[in-house]
Amino acid sequence: MDNNIVILGAGPSGLLLAYQLLAGNYAKTIKVLERAPTLQDRRNAKSFSFALFRRGFAALAEAPGLDETVRQRSTRIATRVQRWLPAAEQKVAVKHPFMLCERNELVGAILDTLQRDFGERFQIEYGCTCEHVDLDQKSLTLRDSAGQRTLTYSLLFGADGAGSALRNAMLERPGYECEDQPYSRVYRNFYLDQEGVKQLGIGPEELHAWMLPGGFMVGAVPHEDGSATCNIVFPMTGGQECEAARQLELMQESCPEITAAMSDGEKADFVDRPILQCRTIKLNRYHYADHACLLGDAAHAVPPSVGQGCNSALEDAVIIARLLGEHATIGNALEAFSSERVPDMHALLTLSLYAMPLSPSLRRWYEYKSRLTDRLHGLIPGVRRANLLDDLAQSLDSYSDTLAQRRRWINRVEKSNRAFLESRRQS
Repeated sequence: MDNNIVILGAGPSGLLLAYQLLAGNYAKTIKVLERAPTLQDRRNAKSFSFALFRRGFAALAEAPGLDETVRQRSTRIATRVQRWLPAAEQKVAVKHPFMLCERNELVGAILDTLQRDFGERFQIEYGCTCEHVDLDQKSLTLRDSAGQRTLTYSLLFGADGAGSALRNAMLERPGYECEDQPYSRVYRNFYLDQEGVKQLGIGPEELHAWMLPGGFMVGAVPHEDGSATCNIVFPMTGGQECEAARQLELMQESCPEITAAMSDGEKADFVDRPILQCRTIKLNRYHYADHACLLGDAAHAVPPSVGQGCNSALEDAVIIARLLGEHATIGNALEAFSSERVPDMHALLTLSLYAMPLSPSLRRWYEYKSRLTDRLHGLIPGVRRANLLDDLAQSLDSYSDTLAQRRRWINRVEKSNRAFLESRRQS
């Protein structure tokens, strides 16, 4: 196979793909280009954790020992604690505990494995931005600390996120259609020290969520050092409620124990942090000819609501490597990747957008039905649980099959969410 393989983006999917290609001897060396100057600091405003389920660990296991390494660097979640208003707490044991892994920890684990197993065959450049992709000349215009330069490739993979330079180049060609939309809910991060975690009673292996008025939610993920990463998630309406000061007021009014647990310094930092908004990417093809292919968020960015974004991105890397081994030509393998993944990722987007209701009344019904079917499942195993998140966590079924099984509920949530957001805009 071609030796000049380049991967844009040193995120989890790009790095796992590099491992797969080197392990399959598809190239003597793999070059990964990453625009960030170094690994992201956990306290950065964009810090976040990935939920890793059965699908994600199955992909990581393709690299010997990597799945266990990631488990050791993750936070195990065995209990969900939901707090409703007025004060009511529901503590539910997770039937199949899952892992939350900080992005830096996941990237670091894959990097360590690549360097351990392949040494100089794996090459990575930080602080290198791809400004343009010339699909005709198979060349990249790059910018780094030394200035602008050109790099040619024989096979290019774009794992460079929702703002992918490769996807932008592909969209200039006929036959490509892309829906690029802002997600209706946005978030802002904050952090709790050990004392704050104790005040809120956040125990080890517990994922906490506070449901606040107006479709707001606060989530908290504990860490081994006793601290916690938190975020406030809220509908994006463009109104006053998007201001950080107003969000602090809201938490103070409806759930004062949260703001009481934040240090004064953290409150000041919270006000200065930007709103973070996910984008959804829905693309009709993931490859170009026989020399370029997208994966992960560059191909199919989805909201974090069902926790499958990272898992599906890791799965992309494994599927690409498998198809390259199954097909006689690169072009056939890339075409097969689009044929296999596009409908499945469209299904995942629908599941992610409408798995959870925004309306408080429909959310209460969902919680009640989830508790009821969980009890019935213990007596009658054939009863399907209402909790879609738990089902997705343990399933390796295609997202298309899962959507077909849940179509009635998804349609109901979609109608309800649209009405809820419209009412919020008008109020």
